[in-house]
Formats: sequence, structure tokens, C-alpha cells
Amino acid sequence: MYSEINFTKVGINIKMFRAARHITQMELARLLGISQTHLSNIEKGRVQISLRLLVKMANIFNCRLDDFFGMSECLSEPEYESSFSEEDMALIMKLLQMMRKKKSLLLKGTGDGDAEKTFRKSSTVKFTAGECL
Repeated sequence: MYSEINFTKVGINIKMFRAARHITQMELARLLGISQTHLSNIEKGRVQISLRLLVKMANIFNCRLDDFFGMSECLSEPEYESSFSEEDMALIMKLLQMMRKKKSLLLKGTGDGDAEKTFRKSSTVKFTAGECL
């Protein structure tokens, strides 16, 4: 009836719940009583999450445990059907991370006053026609 747990998918779902509620990793980690690094590893599927932490997260997000496994909809959110595959979600997350890195480069600057120029130069992303669908 159940297949092996895909911890990457669970981590992506946790990150989506957290982002939808505008909660930072640091804040959620504090509420859970874990380090921000451990939460990051959970969200990336690098470590297995304990049932204890899943229960705490379900209470924080006001959702059911199976919401983290993608088996139902969250009780506090309107119903929707995602058209994104797991692969699409992983790509979206990578793009968000890339954009955050570019933003931090822009904010830090290059020291020579050309931060915006550097950001514009390095932020060009090219897709093939099939990737834009």
C-alpha cells in the first residue's frame, strides 16, 4: 500500500509549507527546537525526519501528517491541484536558490561600484523550448 518514503519530496513539501506561511528557516528551527542547519538538511532530503518533528510541524502548519507526503491537501489552505512534478519542484527550488545568491552578490557589491553590472551579467538564464512549458 505504501512505497518507500521519498525524503526529498517530504523536504520540498516542508519548505513549501514554510514559505507559504512566510516563516524563515531560522524561525521554524527555533519553534522545533533544532538547528537551522538540521532543518536545511531535512528540507533538502539529506537526513530523515523523525515522527516527533513531523508532528510538531503539522501542529505549527495546522495540517495533517500525510500532507508532508503529498497524499492530501492542507486543512488551512484552499484546495488546489499542482501541475508541477517532483522534478519541476526541484528545478524551481534550485532557481530560487540561484536568485537568492545573485541577490546577495548585488547587495554585497564587488567593491568597485559595479555590483549591478555584475548582477545583470551573471543573472542570464537560458532555457530550451521544452523547459519553458
